Amino acid sequence: MGIRYARTSYTDLASFADAAFDAVVSFMALMDGPRFDPAMAECCCARAGGSPSASPTPASSPVAPGWIHDEQGVKVSRVVGHYFDPARWVERFRFADAPAEAPEFVVPRFDRTLSEYVNTLTGTGFVLKRLEEPRPSEEYCQAHPGQRGWREHAALFLHVLAEKPAEKPASDSSRPGPASPTTSR
Repeated sequence: MGIRYARTSYTDLASFADAAFDAVVSFMALMDGPRFDPAMAECCCARAGGSPSASPTPASSPVAPGWIHDEQGVKVSRVVGHYFDPARWVERFRFADAPAEAPEFVVPRFDRTLSEYVNTLTGTGFVLKRLEEPRPSEEYCQAHPGQRGWREHAALFLHVLAEKPAEKPASDSSRPGPASPTTSR
C-alpha cells in the first residue's frame, strides 16, 4: 500500500470520506491560513479515537516580533505585542543560523490566541489530550547559541494533541464553541 497525495484546501476535505483516517496532522500551517474554524471542522475525517495533532506557532507570536538584548547582545526578553489584535500581517525572516545568502521567508500570518486554538478544537467536538510548548535542549543551545532565547524566554511552537470521541459529547452550552465569524481571524 503506497502513499496517495492529494492537493486540496485544509478547509475543504470533502474528497475524503468521514472517518477515513486514523490521524490528521498539521505542522506549521494553521497559523498561516485565514479560516481556522472550518479547518478544524474538516478534521471529522479522523476515525473515532483518531487524533488531530497540530503544531502552529504559539499564541505569543507578536505582530511586531523582536527580542530585547542586553549590552552583550544576549536575548533577555521576548517582545510580545498586540496579542489580541486580529490584524493579518506578513512575516519576513531568515533563520538565525542560516548562511547570509539564504533567502528570506515571506509568510502570511493569522495569529490566534491560545484560547482561540483550544476553544475551536474542543468546540468542534474533539477532546484535548495534551498541550505542549517545547523548547530547544541545553545541548542544542550550546551548539546554536542564537536559539537560546527560545529555551529561556518563549516557546517557538505549540503542540496540540486531541482525540475524536467514539460519539460526539452531548451539547453543553457552557462549553465554548468555535470562534464566531466576528472574532475569527
